Amino acid sequence: MNLSSNSNFEGTIDGNISNASGIRVSTEVGNVSVTLDDTSTWTLTADSYVTSFHGNAQNIISNGHTLYVSGTALTGTK
Repeated sequence: MNLSSNSNFEGTIDGNISNASGIRVSTEVGNVSVTLDDTSTWTLTADSYVTSFHGNAQNIISNGHTLYVSGTALTGTK
């Protein structure tokens, strides 16, 4: 996932894949890479799990949740 040009994403990445109706169709976790530029933000709505993260952790609004990158909690989020 690439966030750039003042983009804002509010949500979570947890490996549970749901269809448009909200029905879970898979729980298999694949590789998820997130790139966040300096003008964009990600607001977490639950703990999130990604394989790699590129960007400034200050642009992640944690809301009390944690972003895990390859199993390690990312520090420096808001």
